Amino acid sequence: MDLYGELNLAKADQPSQADIKKAYYKMARLHHPDRVTNDKEKEESNVKFLRISKAYETLSDPKKRATYDRFGTYDNGGSPGGGNGN
Repeated sequence: MDLYGELNLAKADQPSQADIKKAYYKMARLHHPDRVTNDKEKEESNVKFLRISKAYETLSDPKKRATYDRFGTYDNGGSPGGGNGN
């Protein structure tokens, strides 16, 4: 999952913290599950909203963002992913 893409941002553009926050609020409003009445769409919206929230959580924290930019992933345990442990 590309976290920048979840927020409709391009990593190459080096978005600022303000850009990330603005993009998060825009996408969160658009995909919030409470805005949908159809059950099938609500489930899809919920999944999308959770991915948007995860992207914002990672990209809004400078340390997590630096790790994500370097390794391409950041897990919930607080450690970079993608390595082989050696």
